[in-house]
Amino acid sequence: LGARSTMEADCAEAIKEGVRLDTFKGRTFILIGAGSELGPLRPLLLAGATVAAVATRKPQRWAEIIEFAQTTAGTLLLPVPSGVASDCPDVAAVAAVAGADILAETPALAAWVAGVVRSSAGPVTLGTYLYADGEANVRITAAADVLTQAAMRAAAASRRELSLAYLPSQTVAHVIPAAAAEAQRANAAKAPWWQSMMRYRLAIRPPLSGAAGSAAAEPTYVHDAYSMTQGPNYALAQHMRQWRAMLAYTEGHAVSAPMAPAARTASMLHVHTVATALDGFGYFRPLEAFEPDCLRACLAALLAVELSTPMPALPSPFHLFTRHGFHGGFWRFPYSCDSISSSAYVLGMVRPWRKEA
Repeated sequence: LGARSTMEADCAEAIKEGVRLDTFKGRTFILIGAGSELGPLRPLLLAGATVAAVATRKPQRWAEIIEFAQTTAGTLLLPVPSGVASDCPDVAAVAAVAGADILAETPALAAWVAGVVRSSAGPVTLGTYLYADGEANVRITAAADVLTQAAMRAAAASRRELSLAYLPSQTVAHVIPAAAAEAQRANAAKAPWWQSMMRYRLAIRPPLSGAAGSAAAEPTYVHDAYSMTQGPNYALAQHMRQWRAMLAYTEGHAVSAPMAPAARTASMLHVHTVATALDGFGYFRPLEAFEPDCLRACLAALLAVELSTPMPALPSPFHLFTRHGFHGGFWRFPYSCDSISSSAYVLGMVRPWRKEA
């Protein structure tokens, strides 16, 4: 994967190092959006962690999660109404009432999250893995931030070690490593003739001058990757999460926030145009869309490494998102994704890319 430029070298090394997930044992994880296809719920339970899962009320999904947890060495904690024991042996009865509406029940969830932090026996990590279409994405992100602040206050009051985890999106503006920016130029120079003929908009930008971190050993590059397809609500929600991650980093918390690549998740594939465009990505090397099961395992390995090693001194908080970039080729691709989206859609529709091709 590293050789195909779908991730940075430090990411490849971290995944190799983090394949053993025993670092999760003895830790408590609060997962907001626990049903996310790319979230670490299942790897954490398999590794013996305690997982407090926050997600909406979907009895069938909760029944599957509870039954899976019972086959692992982990401990599953669920928000349930008063008078219902989350460890009740009747799986169907618990699944029928488990979960919460993060928008309608924010105060109750905040109190529950704070209680999980206070009662934890070891380090606590709060991970946010949410998505919703349209303006709902902004609202659930704001609600998740209320839960994050509740966890931070509880950790400070009870002297618990608290870290945060996110999977930031690449389709907003963010800092990228200088090596990736240099690769954009190299890949533009050797692009296939038909891509040069199409005159796609270049994603290459000059380094910032006079910006925070400009005195560092390497220049600071910003990848302007906003997507018209995703829209302003998506961009705002993603930046809200980035802001919280950067604030937490400046306050001394460990933060795991590696960029994640495009994946064939249900939230991506339920939009026909997006699903078809993903089938055309392979014609635009080094872009690649990953299967959720493979990607989930890799991201869990990254989480293990980032939580078990000290936070590095970064040139600026914005550089938090340059660590362990698993970008699926986006950082090194010379063109903006919006400018190739129509071509990717047509190619994906006419002749879907297959790895064996």
